[in-house]
Amino acid sequence: MEIRTGFTGGEISPLLYGQINHPKYQTGIKTGLNIICTPYGPAQNRAGFEMIREVKDSSKKVRVVPFIFNNDQAYVVEKGDQYMRFHTEGGTILSGGNPYEIASPFLEADLFDVAYTNPEADVMTLAHRSYAPRELKRTVGTPITFAVSTISFSPSITAPTNVSATATGSGSETYTYVVTTMDQDGIEESIASSEDSCTNGDLSVSGNTNTITWTAVSGASRYHVYKSENGMFGYIGWTSSTSFTDNNIDADTLQAPPENQSHLLSSANNYPGAVTYFEQRRVFAGTNNEPQSIIMTRSGTESNLTRSVPIRDDDAIKIPVKGMGTIHHLVPVTDLISLASKHASNITSKDSDFITPKNVWPRNLDGSSGANGLRPIVARDTILFGEAMGSHIAEMYFGENSRYATRDISVLANHLVDGYSLVDWAFMRTPYPIVWAVRNDGVLLSLTYLPDRTAQHQGVLAWTRHTTDGAFESVAVIPESNGEEKLYAVIKRSINGATKRFIERMKNRRIDDIRDAFFVDCGLTYSGSAVTTITGLSHLEGKEVAVVADGVHHPNRTVASGEITLQAAASKVHVGLPYTADIETLPLVQQKEAFGQGQKKNITSAYFRVDKTMGVKAGPNAANLGDYTPPAPANFGDPIPLTSEEIPLTIPPDWNRDGTILIRQDRPMPLTVLSFVMEVA
Repeated sequence: MEIRTGFTGGEISPLLYGQINHPKYQTGIKTGLNIICTPYGPAQNRAGFEMIREVKDSSKKVRVVPFIFNNDQAYVVEKGDQYMRFHTEGGTILSGGNPYEIASPFLEADLFDVAYTNPEADVMTLAHRSYAPRELKRTVGTPITFAVSTISFSPSITAPTNVSATATGSGSETYTYVVTTMDQDGIEESIASSEDSCTNGDLSVSGNTNTITWTAVSGASRYHVYKSENGMFGYIGWTSSTSFTDNNIDADTLQAPPENQSHLLSSANNYPGAVTYFEQRRVFAGTNNEPQSIIMTRSGTESNLTRSVPIRDDDAIKIPVKGMGTIHHLVPVTDLISLASKHASNITSKDSDFITPKNVWPRNLDGSSGANGLRPIVARDTILFGEAMGSHIAEMYFGENSRYATRDISVLANHLVDGYSLVDWAFMRTPYPIVWAVRNDGVLLSLTYLPDRTAQHQGVLAWTRHTTDGAFESVAVIPESNGEEKLYAVIKRSINGATKRFIERMKNRRIDDIRDAFFVDCGLTYSGSAVTTITGLSHLEGKEVAVVADGVHHPNRTVASGEITLQAAASKVHVGLPYTADIETLPLVQQKEAFGQGQKKNITSAYFRVDKTMGVKAGPNAANLGDYTPPAPANFGDPIPLTSEEIPLTIPPDWNRDGTILIRQDRPMPLTVLSFVMEVA
């Protein structure tokens, strides 16, 4: 007897088939197709994808990204060629019965290279080296609206105009002044106004004063006045009115008016390719002109790039980081991590708790690898990123007592990534922590990711692959109202000879009633009075579809004129593209003394412990499968009950040296395998 008690190893590379003593060998599998390895050990077939809507123009690629304000207000943004649309809760935001849409500057060819931030106060920042930086802003109202605008890197408050200096007294000494404006919060200060001068005598003489006036600025809380001394402007005071009197006030040249540096990010070849937020600053990096420089806004501001002379702690910051190559990503964790084409570095402060222009300290991380353009994922206490060379995935640990150690987490399943590239990915935290990654050939990979720092840096790292009648192109995850996160995907399909791209959403896999089980792709659900004709299927015209009617697997049908006909009337019907889920075990061998290697084997029977499962097939290969048929329901016409017990299955004979077993679910029904025991000759 041989037993398998879990599948937390996921797919194992064929190069490891000889390492029978590897801890992952006993929990690994040869093939996991349309299968999720849960963190607890069981493997289950994935839920299906429901059809949401066709994209605006199916002839062009589309990217989906998450816009998450909070767990109750989250959207998937459909970013297409110079437009954006918005989806949430399994539907599309409409305006006048049509998809709500806004204009966007980004062309199809650039969509997957646009960097973006998580929304801050309803604003998502967008960055690409070929475009001026943009903001996608949500405005809450009835209805909710979105808009894309170009970022201005000047202070949000403007300088006073019509500044005039008038002398009271007489003399030949010249006095020159400028005035700045402070915003309502007292945080942002404008650049200096135009200079104005007057001549007067010595202001220490009684009666000699200079009065500076200006035009009021909307939104001002107060005004700061500066006087020139030895060629430098120094602070002499503030007022909330529009005039100020200088009666021989000494200029403090340690407080100078801010200087604008908007040119750093506001012209061609100075547009950044990376963006994030860190320590109350918005941070940009990776321009064409300065690919190794990081630029931070003034503290507490979104887009103020001003600095003072001499330098102040809250000034905007520009940091050159040498030897990194082009900076692709900025990741805010304990420190600010920059991921570039050659190395990673952390940006921190030298001698205080926060970064200032005087103490900022960039440091290249020893042993780190370069990164490619795939947007990093922050998962628990790690950063996941694509390595610059090759197609492997690296993990950077930033938890307690970490020195940002990096390791390759795809090495045990290198066959899934070598020779390919990942074009998009997203991280789902619930119900299981899973990385969903789109491969360039349209295959969707899943990585069940639950690292355990106490178990020799192992934990659960289980890769499997997912296919459909079509090609995955983009994915995004957002939280929704049922307390779980949902995976949205752009899937390219061929429908009746035409290329179609659909926004689809993976359904919930929690199964309390078999009538709700959804295991079809590009599918729709009819719910209502009992009918024999299901309409509204024009998006699947000409396709053979799988059907589940009132919890019973119905024979497949072909969609014609947008509809199908059932054998009998049903009130809840799921219709969509079928897919097959496979679990294939690794070559059978006992670790102790390698017993079984070099011998032919035949698995005669197996006992599967399953949970909420509807049927299962198993055998030595796809052409030779035994089938377990669950017992009939107690009452005629009721759905067959789900099985949650140990079930026996006779395995068709096949003598071979590997002794593998293929477990298959090719019906649109649930399958969860907890463990199984095999009788082996």
